[in-house]
Amino acid sequence: MKKYLKITLFFLIFIFNIYAQDKNPKVALVLGAGGQRGYAHVGVLEVLEENNIPIDLIVGSSAGSMVGAFYAHYKDAKKVHDIFCSVDLMNLLNINFWTLHLGLSDTKNMKDMLEKNIGDINFSDLKIPFACIAADLDTGALVNFDKGKLIPSVIASCSVPFLMDPVKYDGKILVDGGIVDKIPVSTAKQYNPDVIIAIDIRDPLEKKYDYNIAGFSKRAIEIMEYQQYEYNIKGADIVIKPNLFSVSFFDSSHREEFHELGRKAALEMMPKILKLLKDKNILPNY
Repeated sequence: MKKYLKITLFFLIFIFNIYAQDKNPKVALVLGAGGQRGYAHVGVLEVLEENNIPIDLIVGSSAGSMVGAFYAHYKDAKKVHDIFCSVDLMNLLNINFWTLHLGLSDTKNMKDMLEKNIGDINFSDLKIPFACIAADLDTGALVNFDKGKLIPSVIASCSVPFLMDPVKYDGKILVDGGIVDKIPVSTAKQYNPDVIIAIDIRDPLEKKYDYNIAGFSKRAIEIMEYQQYEYNIKGADIVIKPNLFSVSFFDSSHREEFHELGRKAALEMMPKILKLLKDKNILPNY
């Protein structure tokens, strides 16, 4: 009797493992934080789509969560491009110095834009599984959202401190995901994908800096952020890094340039991506 129980148990575990493997995403795409440089994400998505690269999971931080939510909803890079070309990120701010509270702007304009283009939907309604991260101001912890209402989670992930009000949601006070992880590869790894492709749109570490106390302090923070990026991105199998440059959050004049730089970087990495997927026996998405 014990022998039959052992065989049955072994068989059940075997079937469970097969089922679990089938449920795990094969390709996860990680979209990093970067403000206005987020337009580069759209260019990368276009190239991945044109080359039939399957995307089974998207994980975003800050600007990456905004682009990721749109693509997970439409699964159409051209549609996402059209939306972002028609939206000036400055218009997402609603600055009123008479009503300043915890940030220069409330989140009303961003909420209105998301509701207009996506609607009041849940994560489960998306065409591609999606997750986005925010920072919990009380605990300092990374908060990962992949279920429930989509829009409050995306707004929380994009709420830059000082610039925008924090978001009170799910019993937490939340701000921009880039504070805790600008490129959430570690979050993507929790879903056990076969391949992780990360898009790195970080600020470049400039060679020059001011040789004074303010310059040294600023440089120290830049180095700290740069090293955090380097550590966080190690778990990615492929890193697409467009050759971008620093811009102000308020400067949207380079969006088409960033879009094209994203396309260029993705095209350069495409042979490596296709080879890796072939080695992993992951079929194109025809």
